[in-house]
Amino acid sequence: MRFLLFPFSLIYYIFLTLRSYLYSLRIFKSTEFKIPIICFGNLSFGGTGKTPHTDFLTTLLKKNYKTAILSRGYKRKSKGFRIVEINDTVANAGDESLMLKKNHPGTLVVVCENRRFAINKIIERFKEIDIIILDDGFQHKSIIAGFNILLTTYENIFFDDNLFPFGRLRDRKCESKRANKIIITKCPEKNKINKNKIIKKLTHHKTGDIYFSKIKYNSWVNIFNKIGSIEDVSVLLVTGIANPKLIKEHLTDNNLLFQHIIFSDHHNYTKKDVIKIIEDFHSFKATKKLILTTEKDAIKLLNFKSNFNGIPLYYLPIRISFEDEEKFKKDIIEYVEENKRNC
Repeated sequence: MRFLLFPFSLIYYIFLTLRSYLYSLRIFKSTEFKIPIICFGNLSFGGTGKTPHTDFLTTLLKKNYKTAILSRGYKRKSKGFRIVEINDTVANAGDESLMLKKNHPGTLVVVCENRRFAINKIIERFKEIDIIILDDGFQHKSIIAGFNILLTTYENIFFDDNLFPFGRLRDRKCESKRANKIIITKCPEKNKINKNKIIKKLTHHKTGDIYFSKIKYNSWVNIFNKIGSIEDVSVLLVTGIANPKLIKEHLTDNNLLFQHIIFSDHHNYTKKDVIKIIEDFHSFKATKKLILTTEKDAIKLLNFKSNFNGIPLYYLPIRISFEDEEKFKKDIIEYVEENKRNC
């Protein structure tokens, strides 16, 4: 039955090819900016780890450069150009943008659907900004970023996928040629990854332009009602992310008993959702138990503090680890320094 979708993928391919051709003829305008712009993006629909990699890059750059993060603010209810504040709401800022702002309070975080307009606005209003990180902007050909980083997951690398709706790709595989660096994300912790096989298939990129990253889990963070030691605890896992597989594997590897409530990616929790979560928690037969969620979901569940009266709620922070981390950092800093001097 899935093969019935192939003609629609072919039509989508023709549309994308025509769009790219119109940009190459300059019928559709692309704008290049003097300020350094590092763009994170992917060829597939979600779940490649753009936000934690943006967080990693912000931590690196903010030490020595005035950094701005520009995102669409996915699923926010506000419109237009908006500066995200530390006490903003998910409805106004989007969950990932608000999370980045809370993690980096001194960093300018902006949401806007029109990335070209937003970059001009940032340059005009915030003359101290040295560099802009463009979160999820690889497909926006109206902007010529100085440094493009393409993310693709280890389990579903783009060269083995197909265009939507036959597959999960939202852009053509050949667009990967535009990337300065490719990061294979969410690599397994235990199993040895076949790097040579992957590198061999990425024919348009040198070995030194391909990186491999993993998700590392930090200590659980209490949000409401700490229970003290969390050893031998049972977990009600609540996730609203694209792919919860890794967090489930993490709990299994740590021999934790858990039940899982799954919501869609970027799910906006309602009071009805929270009541259902609490009901499931009370019916979860365990002597010592808590609710565990992701940092992105925790941002939204904070609005329901009164509902979690006496119920321990924690989130599991993540960080990114590279195999050649120092080299990756060096590549980034070299780009910023070279282009900062030319501004």
